[in-house]
Amino acid sequence: MPNSLKIYFPAGYLLITNAFPDQLDSNPPYHKEEVLDNPTDKELLGLVEKVFKGELTGGYTILTKEPENCLTLIASGFKAIEAAGGIVENERNELLFIFRRGKWDLPKGKIDDNESPETAALREIEEETGAKGLTLLTKLGETYHVYNMYGENVLKTTHWYLLKSTTNQVLSPQLEEDITAIKWFRKEDLNEPLTNSYPTIIDLVNIYLYREANKL
Repeated sequence: MPNSLKIYFPAGYLLITNAFPDQLDSNPPYHKEEVLDNPTDKELLGLVEKVFKGELTGGYTILTKEPENCLTLIASGFKAIEAAGGIVENERNELLFIFRRGKWDLPKGKIDDNESPETAALREIEEETGAKGLTLLTKLGETYHVYNMYGENVLKTTHWYLLKSTTNQVLSPQLEEDITAIKWFRKEDLNEPLTNSYPTIIDLVNIYLYREANKL
């Protein structure tokens, strides 16, 4: 499977991948949009600036042999924030969503100093939902989100994991984090939360579903 990463901006995204062009439609979440093949550092940073400022909108695919090197170059212009969270699955194969600030989301939060992403994911999910007895199964990947926070440009990396829990417990939304509801959704009903969610969450759930369908 091609190595790729997707960075979301307020009005667009960059997909950075080493996939061949004819693979872009065959593996989620790859898309054929505007394609830039092996850009120079100057071309890449110029594209990032235009997308971040909203001068360019939509999706842009960057083909490169080293996606991680492109990410490192882009990240050098932003303050780094790291978070962790997860898709929680129960014994009925339902997925746990939280409702926060008018949208369905997945539990996640900032990684504390000297805390591993795995520990942070377990802690944040328990804090935000009250779910206990979580078992961490595997890492699903990372999502990247660029935004401005209090006048500072930030690139947030969120580490995502697949976890197992049970329905035989009382869940409690963390109201101080603006979480007002928690709900288990069957896989056949995921259209309900995903039609009112964030692009990064939609991508992550699609990656999870792709892994499940292909037994990865």
